[in-house]
Amino acid sequence: MSSAHSLKSDTRAPSAQNWKPLKYFNLYRATLSGLIITLAFFGIAPRYFGQFDAQLFWVTAWSYFAFSILASVAIHFRWSTFSWQLLGQVMGDILAITLMMHASGGVASGFG
Repeated sequence: MSSAHSLKSDTRAPSAQNWKPLKYFNLYRATLSGLIITLAFFGIAPRYFGQFDAQLFWVTAWSYFAFSILASVAIHFRWSTFSWQLLGQVMGDILAITLMMHASGGVASGFG
């Protein structure tokens, strides 16, 4: 009976264990966006980074980094529910990567 109760409570509200992977995934997002900016800034990135539209690439890369910082704060303070944060962050990832892919010449560039 107690296992059924604990199973029920797990489906209603995400526990701290659910927030931890989201926190780590956001750390990965910040590292990735920071690495993209660093490689592009020092000119050691693959030549296709921003080849098609350099301005769009830079704006998106910096926005993606800022998004990771904002997401980190939102996760820490749990500004919204776990589900909404997860949805918003995944949508932000898809948007940023798609825009950087487009700015780098599309699917054929290999950026994705």
